Amino acid sequence: MKFILFIRLVKEISFACLCWGLAHIAGFQMFQGQLDWVWWSATICGWCYVISALQTLEVMAGGSVRRLL
Repeated sequence: MKFILFIRLVKEISFACLCWGLAHIAGFQMFQGQLDWVWWSATICGWCYVISALQTLEVMAGGSVRRLL
């Protein structure tokens, strides 16, 4: 069970980094504000994955698995 939670944690952190990388690319000056919706959605998506990763850490530390459902 701990290994599965660890894999889930790595996935969530990886997706958060991917979303924030997309937000960074969308925020480049060369797009001149044309991709603001991508920046906002990717940033919010990244924070959602961070919150999910924190919930996974809580379960790994002995919390209830129901928090992940």
